[in-house]
Amino acid sequence: MRSTALHTVRFAMEQGREVFAVPGSIHNPLVKGCHQLIKEGAKLVESAEDIIKELQIYMF
Repeated sequence: MRSTALHTVRFAMEQGREVFAVPGSIHNPLVKGCHQLIKEGAKLVESAEDIIKELQIYMF
């Protein structure tokens, strides 16, 4: 919850950058930071398609 990576991601969110997060098991305490980011506005990612749709990237 206090890692440098999470601090960097929160800073990116404050700057209006797109932030994506892949959730983990609710039983794993190591993913609490990722879940918190989703609560704070990071986009939930379950597949690469989620990112493509969010960024409006079309594969030809």
